[in-house]
Amino acid sequence: NRGRLADRLIVLAGISFGIVPDFVSGLLLLLVFGLWLSWLPITGAAPDGAGFWVSGYYLILPALPLVLNLAGYLARMTRAGVIEALASDYTRTAILKGLDRREVILRHVLPNALTPTIAVLATQSGYMLGGLVVIEALFGIQGLGNLVLNAAKSRDFPMLEAGVLVMATIFVLSAAIGDLVQALLDPRQRRRASL
Repeated sequence: NRGRLADRLIVLAGISFGIVPDFVSGLLLLLVFGLWLSWLPITGAAPDGAGFWVSGYYLILPALPLVLNLAGYLARMTRAGVIEALASDYTRTAILKGLDRREVILRHVLPNALTPTIAVLATQSGYMLGGLVVIEALFGIQGLGNLVLNAAKSRDFPMLEAGVLVMATIFVLSAAIGDLVQALLDPRQRRRASL
């Protein structure tokens, strides 16, 4: 659908979501869905004794700013990867072999188009961890980001170092998982690793 209305809307939404900082989109979502429409709770802290689904319901609004920012960037990356994969020789060969459009997209285009997207997703997890500090402070959640923020305010350096170390560990693990998923999708990387 390159160049059509759906494509232009995806690009516009991707750019719009990608450039708005977490605290701005968090405040806007809080105003619209929490205060004006009253669809979601304005705090991220579930009441004591709340079950799994109730706790998840309280985390929808705090998670949206982080997800929207990342989703906009990933939508643009996936779009660029799909356009590049559709123009490649192996896609033309698959079409000439008589494979139907769905099979060409699922077996040939998407695995190759998602490789750079997964790399970006793995590295953007560090950005999301940085956004946790602002989002947890905005929604009153007692989590890792709020712990790091309070440790910095009170000059509790051992706690600050421990929080940053946990965030760094999460970042390294997500990057490693991203590399493993890339190796599963791209056989060229598996061959390169075995040499």
